[in-house]
Amino acid sequence: MNIDIQSPDFVITESIKRFVINEAEKHLSAVADHVNKVVIHVRDINGPKGGEDKECKVELLMYEMPSIVLKKRSSDAYMAIKKAITRASRCGLRTLGKRQSARKIATKKMGGGNSELSSGLVEF
Repeated sequence: MNIDIQSPDFVITESIKRFVINEAEKHLSAVADHVNKVVIHVRDINGPKGGEDKECKVELLMYEMPSIVLKKRSSDAYMAIKKAITRASRCGLRTLGKRQSARKIATKKMGGGNSELSSGLVEF
């Protein structure tokens, strides 16, 4: 899985990089085959003012599906990252589940389970 960590105004330490990679591998492994790239944006919204000002935006760039983008905020960068990656994982699983369900319904409508239609033999 290709993981890109970006931060225009926030220092990404080695420990934050390791944390992002570990969280992404742990939570996104179930959808990894369907994800082309994961882009993680970490920002400090208010600067040194404090409060819930650390924001993590996760973009899952999916193969042959719309991208999943979401943001989470917290006073702690690690918590914002953890929340965002966990939520992205759930959204990815839900999206894949809906896609698989739609395929099953389409297959049934097209006669995918009917042996007469599958073999090309139809009795009148």
